[in-house]
Amino acid sequence: MNRRFIILLIFCIFPGCNDVLFAWGTEGHRSINLNGIRSLPITMLRFREAEYYIADHASDVDRRKNRSTEETFRQFIKLERYLEFFNRTMPKNVLDLQKKYGEETVRQNGYLPYLIFQLYDSLQRCMKAKNWETTLSVVSDLGHYIGDLTMPLNTTINYDGQLTNNNGIKWRYEIEMMDRFYYQMNFNKIEPAAFASAANDPMNQIFALMGRSYSRIPLILRADTAALRIAKGKYNVKYYSALWKEVSKPTTELMQEGTNLFANLVYNAWLNSGGIKIVWQDEKVSQINEDVINPEH
Repeated sequence: MNRRFIILLIFCIFPGCNDVLFAWGTEGHRSINLNGIRSLPITMLRFREAEYYIADHASDVDRRKNRSTEETFRQFIKLERYLEFFNRTMPKNVLDLQKKYGEETVRQNGYLPYLIFQLYDSLQRCMKAKNWETTLSVVSDLGHYIGDLTMPLNTTINYDGQLTNNNGIKWRYEIEMMDRFYYQMNFNKIEPAAFASAANDPMNQIFALMGRSYSRIPLILRADTAALRIAKGKYNVKYYSALWKEVSKPTTELMQEGTNLFANLVYNAWLNSGGIKIVWQDEKVSQINEDVINPEH
């Protein structure tokens, strides 16, 4: 059965779920995970050898949504709910936000950037425990949520254009458009660097990406309106071509920034956990077995 038909059928059966279903579809998330891992240095060869596993599991998060209602709130944040964001005083710790607004309010508003930091912290613990299997899972999820943050409509109360007469833009922009044009996107490799100062610490980098993502919302909404006018009120090939022409550059830039952040977080988690000194548990077992088989070695 056609993938788009299946997703459309879900929309029909569960109206209202379009605000939480996907961001960038499977291909967009896969691209961020794959290219982020490819930016890691050769000293992290084992991660690079697992690049296709990490890419293929980039959307495991979305597959868990039908088993966990909490997953819904982990993939967005409604920044208009927080004056602190516009005053540039957004707390770095989600507990500080909860103290002011209440835990349930913060939950309902979504907590995506804070979840990304929590996963970064969890990744360090997994690496320190030398648990390769769990590390792979956390790395895959981390890339997914960073991908969610590069999708501007995941940062606003106007997530589906419902407040600006752009109803349905979330589906059109992140699924239909991406499915049609993702192959035209090119990613550059970076050289991940250690977090050496407070200015480029993990939360500052996460907030920086969040701010740039939010700033692209007006452009997307204007492009949607203009593309629909060009297509004479129809969401057809002409509409999607016009939409892509207007948003391809900022969309690619955001996803590149997400790819860079993903690589930096994985790299720094690895450094903080021991770097090249890490010997994973399964490697220890393999070495023991090798010693038993070849005792002279």
